[in-house]
Amino acid sequence: MKKKLSIFVSLSVITVLLASCGQLPESAGDTGTETTETVQEETEGSGETADYPQSDGQGFKTDAETDGDMEELQADADPQVIVRQKFYYEVSDDEYYNNLLKGHVQIPLLSDASAQDYPLLAAALEADADDELNTFENMVDEGTSEVKEWYKEMDPENFYGGFYMTRDVTVKRSDSEVLSMFLYETQYAGGAHGIYGNKPLNYDVQTGDRLELEDVLTATDGLNDLIKNELERKYADDPDMFFDLDESLSHYTAGSVSVDQDASGDDYEVAYTWALTHEGLELYFGPYELAAYAAGAQTVVLKYDDYPDLFEQKYLPADKNAGYIVFFDRYTGDYDVDGDGKSDYIGLDNVYEDDDYENPTGLSVYLNDETVEFTLENGPAIPEEAGGYYVHTSDGRSLLYVISPSYSDYNDMVFFDISDGKLKLIDTDCKPSFYIDDDEDGTSYKRFILYDPDDMQFSDRFDVITTFLGFRSYHVGSDGSPETNEEIYTIYSNGGWEPITAIKSFEAECIDGDTPENITIDVGETFELTSTDGKTYVDARLSDGRMVRLYFEGRGMELKINGQDAQNLFKELMYSG
Repeated sequence: MKKKLSIFVSLSVITVLLASCGQLPESAGDTGTETTETVQEETEGSGETADYPQSDGQGFKTDAETDGDMEELQADADPQVIVRQKFYYEVSDDEYYNNLLKGHVQIPLLSDASAQDYPLLAAALEADADDELNTFENMVDEGTSEVKEWYKEMDPENFYGGFYMTRDVTVKRSDSEVLSMFLYETQYAGGAHGIYGNKPLNYDVQTGDRLELEDVLTATDGLNDLIKNELERKYADDPDMFFDLDESLSHYTAGSVSVDQDASGDDYEVAYTWALTHEGLELYFGPYELAAYAAGAQTVVLKYDDYPDLFEQKYLPADKNAGYIVFFDRYTGDYDVDGDGKSDYIGLDNVYEDDDYENPTGLSVYLNDETVEFTLENGPAIPEEAGGYYVHTSDGRSLLYVISPSYSDYNDMVFFDISDGKLKLIDTDCKPSFYIDDDEDGTSYKRFILYDPDDMQFSDRFDVITTFLGFRSYHVGSDGSPETNEEIYTIYSNGGWEPITAIKSFEAECIDGDTPENITIDVGETFELTSTDGKTYVDARLSDGRMVRLYFEGRGMELKINGQDAQNLFKELMYSG
């Protein structure tokens, strides 16, 4: 894992080091919003939702009642997609230590809560995860062997870069009927340029079955003609870029493709790369499929409203106007951000100086012919790893989120409103990573991804008994930046390499049942932190399953739990540096 909370020190040895983000520029435009500078200031919530029963015990500050029954709400929730992520690096063993290969892979899974609601889908994703990971790792192994041979012929002192391989998950639709995703892959393995493209993953949410395109359509006769018409309409300004469309599309099938077919024969078949979105059927054609590499990728959408008889009713979305977020990495050209019917080009580029192409000095963000530049002093701290997210809200707004890994497991974030076809800087922020917990294999980890403008999981860092990340759900706010109505943070993993353990008996409030009561915590009892309001208390599960609420004041070495010095209550408190 490249960036995670993994360095811990005992409070008895060293003071807590506070992590910080790169300094981002203040917001431009008419918003007048100031940049959030510290995580501690971000913990002031104002929402009304709680994960556990409200306590009426001593010291509890009453909040509004929770609206609705949480279990009932959860059962109606759409599947929440997370990913397993793994990084790959291969460095030369000579004195120059050149980076020969780098990359990462994301594999889609369901969160634990969604896995309980959709067990068949969760099982299918888990079963497919190993196959997908093995496939990617075989690519990495092959690429590593090739780049090592290539490196032997290179001048190590003037080595200009190695291979890269990445795979990122983009969720196109996730509801009670369909989970539709693209696996976006990029690869450079020598030659004049790299290659990129999408691999489709589509599931029936209720059964967990993988879907072929023919499963979601009432008929496939005439499908190629519909696609050709949409391609010619969308790319009418440059019709000559295509190869013979009739010939190219004649090889595509809505069903499965035999792995034993002769790809060099005249009758070879290609499976469509497709996804069901809230708007319709999106079809993707990568470089070389319908046109030359320079023409890039092409996409078309057969909208549900335009072709109402084309789709099986069971796979139609309940909300065709739902918002979505699409990860596009560094560039894209397929989003009509201002509703004028034409594609707009959004992208990110590194900024270099003095022909030093190994060390970028900043990041440029562009929309068509407009560019905004950030330096290392006022922008993302690691510009070469910045990624772009196109955000489309249910009320028709178009936004651009730029997120880049920063120092100490934080992320620099920049938010633009692009609804009118211009780059309007809204705000900047800095948040801890999307990291949830380590995976069972010990070499990968689970994390949240962005795909739903109404449910974006962002975290804050806390140094209370141990270092942990607390997550809350955010939505796109009125100005376009993320905001939350939630007060309670969910804690997915506890810091440190040993369980949180009591070294002194003390009283704590048990919040099981309707009426809180004080209980005695015995020496040796262990605690699993589960949630916090970030201000006054943290909830924890004891070894016997009971839930207790621990009231705190201060942070780190100054921390008090239930009015007592935390260092006297718990064994060797550990905080991330």
